[in-house]
Amino acid sequence: AGLEYMFRHVAKTTKFVNENLLMGVARVESNYHPNIGTNAAGLMQILYKYAYANGYTKEGILEPHANIHYGATILSNCYATYRDQTLALLSYNMGSVIVRKKIEAGEELITSYAEAVYNSENSLSAWIGGHKYSRQFIEYIGQ
Repeated sequence: AGLEYMFRHVAKTTKFVNENLLMGVARVESNYHPNIGTNAAGLMQILYKYAYANGYTKEGILEPHANIHYGATILSNCYATYRDQTLALLSYNMGSVIVRKKIEAGEELITSYAEAVYNSENSLSAWIGGHKYSRQFIEYIGQ
């Protein structure tokens, strides 16, 4: 199945996320290149230490559908914790513990990560509009 189908399928089966948000996160995290990073892997750039702690293998998080699903689950859990999409995105990026500590300390949260996701999400939403998923999507994300 194509990436677009994977994002759509995972979004339909995960609470609190939609396909454009997931694609926005993937675009910011990896620009849709599922290469292996030093500490993270896949389209959603899942940290190895979290993946291993939750029963995923290296091979498992490199598989695109599993990677998107795991990233969506993390994002969904972050949203369930804060009930705020921006805080959920910041938690996805920085970790929930760091976000919680900053909130408790009254520290300012830098929202540039969330803003980058929203910008990607908005541009994807505008482009996808009435399109059915197709080869055009693959060409678009390759830019």
